[in-house]
Amino acid sequence: MSRLSELGLLPQPFEKQHDSTASSTREEDHAYIEPLLDITPDFFLERNRTPEVKDNLDEWYEHKQKGELIASILCGDARAWIPEGVARRTASIRALGAGGDDEFKERFEAIMNSKGVSTVAFIGHHDGMLFVPKKAPRGCGITDEHGRQMLSGEEVNGEGYKDFASKHVRHEDPVMQTIYSSQDTLELTDKPVGAFALDHRTGIILPVGYFHHPKQGGYTSETGMNPKYFDKRHYNAPAIYHDGMPKLTEDQAMKMPDNLIEYWLDWEKEMEKVRNEYARNGVDYRQALKVQNPSIISLSTDPRPLGIIYRLGPNTAFKLRVPRASIEDDEFIAPEKLQEVLNQAHYPIDQNTRNFNSPEAAFSNTHTLLIQTRSMEKSEQIAQVAISKPYIMDWLNLPDQRHPHQIIVGQIHQGKVVDMKIFARNEHGQLA
Repeated sequence: MSRLSELGLLPQPFEKQHDSTASSTREEDHAYIEPLLDITPDFFLERNRTPEVKDNLDEWYEHKQKGELIASILCGDARAWIPEGVARRTASIRALGAGGDDEFKERFEAIMNSKGVSTVAFIGHHDGMLFVPKKAPRGCGITDEHGRQMLSGEEVNGEGYKDFASKHVRHEDPVMQTIYSSQDTLELTDKPVGAFALDHRTGIILPVGYFHHPKQGGYTSETGMNPKYFDKRHYNAPAIYHDGMPKLTEDQAMKMPDNLIEYWLDWEKEMEKVRNEYARNGVDYRQALKVQNPSIISLSTDPRPLGIIYRLGPNTAFKLRVPRASIEDDEFIAPEKLQEVLNQAHYPIDQNTRNFNSPEAAFSNTHTLLIQTRSMEKSEQIAQVAISKPYIMDWLNLPDQRHPHQIIVGQIHQGKVVDMKIFARNEHGQLA
């Protein structure tokens, strides 16, 4: 019997994954259920200064010093949430569609090759409740947009998320997009790379690929599908998904390094506890995560997951990582890279602009743009560029009576908030 079988942690068949009823041993209650409504600079400052956050940051730093962090590339989707215990050893890279093409991934080459990082994980997401065998998974808005563009033949140029989907997303199938990204990353690093499929409705994560090309030679490529389907000309969703999600076999999964296996299994165990915590409060996690409706859009240069910096739960923040380069201990953010981030931020902003008057609709609660870098000056500069974009100013000026729209800027150092203030806020239809 393998180590995975001994632990009793091999995933159940795909069709049965939503039926977990095991009891939880979680002692703390994180109150992850209530939506965030009243957000101020003090909200972030107070949450960042708790003993629990200090413990989170200390543990993250310890993993970094030991070279044990996993560089995890996920979509910015607020439902693609990293469980807190797993997040303590995660260097987080958030981008629409979990990465994009070669040019885009090069933006994060430095963090993947950092001494503090041991392994890379690409984690694509989908809505498992919409999944049916023989059809590609759905639920990632940016890969869905790429598919729409491919089907219509639409040519997109200019700014915004449609431009990002056109230039940086390679496949409309989120699992294929994840495998492409994982394979391509071998050109940027010699560290092991895992590809995972995350059902954001349950938090269940499955390994769908593993790739490694070490400097000393050798090449490992393991997937749960026939490699011929990697070629777009031979892509065949009915064959790939004939029996459900094309996950790795047990023998294939055991080829992954121990820390990547533990990362996956710990994610599974923690999410089971979270689902049970929701159930104890009378909430079905799957239903709570049906509609993406975060209060916050986060743009940050910090590699620590937002969940350990502020202990924010699922569906509270849409997260994007701002690539940076350090020049003599200062942060340099290239204008073209900032433009890419703002193009991605256009996605939740556009959705809220359409839906702010419909409380049950996606992104109807999205009212705060949070910008964090190592210096308040840099955060304010990014905010200034942001409000030069008509779509951001239009969003900021929306007459949302429930949640005044605002931009909050902050200075953050090693996960600790140094300063935080309102940059712009819509008070009764007037910017303050």
